Amino acid sequence: NDAPTLAAADLGIAVASVGNDTAMEHADVVLVADDLRALPNFLALCRRTAAVIRQNIFFAVGIKIGFMTLALVGMLPLWAAVLGDVGTTVLVTLNGMRLLASPVKRSQRGDEAWTSR
Repeated sequence: NDAPTLAAADLGIAVASVGNDTAMEHADVVLVADDLRALPNFLALCRRTAAVIRQNIFFAVGIKIGFMTLALVGMLPLWAAVLGDVGTTVLVTLNGMRLLASPVKRSQRGDEAWTSR
């Protein structure tokens, strides 16, 4: 009876060691270990990821609007627009990779059951 509840929830979290396969299939997050101290780390990572996604979207759309405006008035040659587009892609990718450098916390027991990556 966990699976319908997890499917209807905004965020479903299942624990792999005590959950059944159907519940783990319908959950949005599955904790590998039964240590619930992973939840605050997971939520912090989610918040950081959402912030980076918003930054990337606003930056990419803003740059593209700027380049499109300059191209329409004839102030930007094609090679510069292409270079700007590639540069924007690289910067957005590097900004997203900042998440990989976030601190990784281990559980109090010292096991390798979960990380924030």
